[in-house]
Amino acid sequence: MEEISTGEMDRTLTRSLTPAFELCRAVAGAMAEKRRGRLVLFSSMYRLGAPDPKIYSAPMAPNPVDYGASKAALIQTSRYLAVHFGPRNVRFNCLAPGPFSNPKIQADLPPFVAQLNAKTALGRIGRRDEVVGPALFLLSDTAFYLAGHTLVVGGGWTAW
Repeated sequence: MEEISTGEMDRTLTRSLTPAFELCRAVAGAMAEKRRGRLVLFSSMYRLGAPDPKIYSAPMAPNPVDYGASKAALIQTSRYLAVHFGPRNVRFNCLAPGPFSNPKIQADLPPFVAQLNAKTALGRIGRRDEVVGPALFLLSDTAFYLAGHTLVVGGGWTAW
């Protein structure tokens, strides 16, 4: 926490949140003209909670506060966009994936992955293919009445 400068915080928000907002606003504007559209933004498991520093050992470090803040802000942005564009039949929703470690971390740091596994109700991290179905659901007509919703895909990460 002490190592993150206000400049870094500002850069993360500017590089992460601002481009997402600009892209969504432009795409949704075009969709609104056709009175139909669906967008799904990707947040993170750290949108509501902070990483547990006990499971990170050097050289790893927990995701910093600027990352979590930007992911939480993305959810709020999707809600605002949902309210604004909803009357023109453009829906915004968010996915908040839980632990989905990349293959390199899985190969290089099995003790860390074991600790992530233990923090989920299902006892394991997610696989890439397990986020596709929820994304397709939010983009489908089946989820037509969802707007401004955040779907957590985390194997029970938030169940504790």
